[in-house]
Amino acid sequence: LNLFDEVLSDIDELFIIGYSFADKHINNRIQKIMYQKENMKIHIIAKAINSTIDKFFSNSNTKCAHVIIYF
Repeated sequence: LNLFDEVLSDIDELFIIGYSFADKHINNRIQKIMYQKENMKIHIIAKAINSTIDKFFSNSNTKCAHVIIYF
């Protein structure tokens, strides 16, 4: 997970493909970087918005305003 943190700190755009948002350890790191980098762009490619994705963003206290979800 340390490598994941390093990569997240070095990028300004993140593509999330096929991730269920069910892993709290990964979610916490994504939410942390979304809070730290308000210019971070998040692209999510998913079949649909499910309750886990909805809960992830409902619980996020972030500065990041660039979240795009593709179906």
